[in-house]
Amino acid sequence: MTIGLPLTKTNLDNIMGMEIGAVWNSLDVIRVRLLWLNDAAHNTTFMGTLGYTGPEDTTIRAAYTDLDSLRQIAHATGAKGVATIGQAAAANDFFFSAKGLGGPNWYG
Repeated sequence: MTIGLPLTKTNLDNIMGMEIGAVWNSLDVIRVRLLWLNDAAHNTTFMGTLGYTGPEDTTIRAAYTDLDSLRQIAHATGAKGVATIGQAAAANDFFFSAKGLGGPNWYG
């Protein structure tokens, strides 16, 4: 007796499609939140009224900016970095600032 989904091409195709869609949707959510953060009405003063300190606001904005860079690269609308002749492009830890927001749910 088998428990769970059987391993078939159809099931695997469906699962892979859902996984890719989840990444796409997650990156789009990041884009929308960054647009919200960048709106003039949601400035540092506004974030302060919600209880965020200046450094917390900076971390939040940096996290979403970094993750939006990942979205741009994933959609071929942004570049990872520009390398000079004979040099490798600079590495970018897209989760550098986001690690500070993950708390107990950080998987890295």
